[in-house]
Amino acid sequence: MAGNLIAVLAANYGMLILARVVTGALHGLFIGVAFAVAAAVVPPSAWGAPSPSSSAASPSPPALGVPLGTLIGQSLGWRATFLTTSIVGCRSY
Repeated sequence: MAGNLIAVLAANYGMLILARVVTGALHGLFIGVAFAVAAAVVPPSAWGAPSPSSSAASPSPPALGVPLGTLIGQSLGWRATFLTTSIVGCRSY
């Protein structure tokens, strides 16, 4: 959420790219931790069960978010897309 807010407030293209790199790196870290936690909360005999259910949800946000983000960006400007992402992220807590 903070990375998206930094993108909203970016004064130049370099700052925007930096915000996106940091946000992307943290997303990759989150996915790795999510799979580790999914494997840790089930007994070893069922390790195959959480992986498909965890990875099945991964394509959903991009499949919905990219078209919606494009629509918001074309209608209200690119900063609105990042602001909306931050707001949605805050509301999920």
